[in-house]
This record gives sequence, C-alpha cells and structure tokens, in this order.
Amino acid sequence: MNGRLEPALIQKIVRANFDGMRKCYEAGLARNARLEGRVATRFVIEQDGTVSDAVPVSDPAVGSTGPGDVPLPDAEVTACVAARLKMLRFPEPNGGIVRVVYPIVFHPGN
Repeated sequence: MNGRLEPALIQKIVRANFDGMRKCYEAGLARNARLEGRVATRFVIEQDGTVSDAVPVSDPAVGSTGPGDVPLPDAEVTACVAARLKMLRFPEPNGGIVRVVYPIVFHPGN
C-alpha cells in the first residue's frame, strides 16, 4: 500500500542531515579534487518512519548540460550517501510506505 509524506517534509529532513552526506563527498574529494556530479538514491520510508532499501540508482537525467546533470563517478561516495539516507527517520506516512528517489548534487565548494 502506498502512503504519503509531503515532499517538503522529506526534503527538510534530508537537508537537516546533510552534514553526514557531505562527509561522504569530502572523502571522495580527498581521492579526486575535481569530483562532482549527482547522486540519486532510491529508498522506501516504511510505515514506522524508518528507511529501507536505500540504494544508488542510475541518474535519470538525460541530455546532460552541467555537473548537476551527470552521475557522480565514485561508487564509494554513492554507497556512503545511500547508507546515510538509510539512517534517517521520518514521521509515520499516511496510508502505507512511501517510495522516494532523491537526487543530491555535489561539487567542490558546496
């Protein structure tokens, strides 16, 4: 059964926990100072507000025009971001689970 959480609430919770995801990216920058791109992660918010099945997904952007439109080419960073998202807690969704694909753009200086 599909549930519902306001997208703005999902975004607020992810942004409030961005420091952990930034640490993932900073580890990647230590390996490649020019590392940039988008990390898209698919996850499920369960009925109790926990996150399951957080996995990096192929970037859905087509017709790339900038760093935010291309996948970040570092599997360690993308796996780390997915693991950080899996640790988040959300309010209980109305009506069931919520499936989310959440993109985060990283570039040096952000």
